[in-house]
Amino acid sequence: MTEYRLAALLFVEVTDRDERGEPLNWRRYRQGDTIEVTGSEEQRLLEAGALAPLGDTAHPAEHEAGGHPVAPEPHGATPRPPKAGSHAAWVDYAVSRGVDRELAESMTKAELIAEYASE
Repeated sequence: MTEYRLAALLFVEVTDRDERGEPLNWRRYRQGDTIEVTGSEEQRLLEAGALAPLGDTAHPAEHEAGGHPVAPEPHGATPRPPKAGSHAAWVDYAVSRGVDRELAESMTKAELIAEYASE
C-alpha cells in the first residue's frame, strides 16, 4: 500500500460489505488526512486529483479540483471562481483583471472561463 495525503474534501472507504454487496462499515477521510490505497482505487483517485504525495506540503486551497495548481491571488484581487461558479462571479473576476464590466457581462460564462480560467 502507498500512503498519500487526501486532496479531495472527503473520501468514504467501504471497509465491509454484506452478501449482496451493500456497505456495512466504512471509514471517512477528510482533506489533509493520510490515506493508504492500492490497485484500481489508487489509480482512480490519482487520476481524479484526489490524492497528493505525502511530501506535497501545498495547502489544499491552492489546488482546484482535479489537482491542477491555482496561482495565489495578489492582495486585494478578486479570487478566481470555480468553473462551476456563477456567471456574475466570473464577470467580477474578469473586471478585477481590467476588463470593462459591460464587455464582461456581454460574454457567456463559457467565454469568460475560456478567456480567464488560466490566469
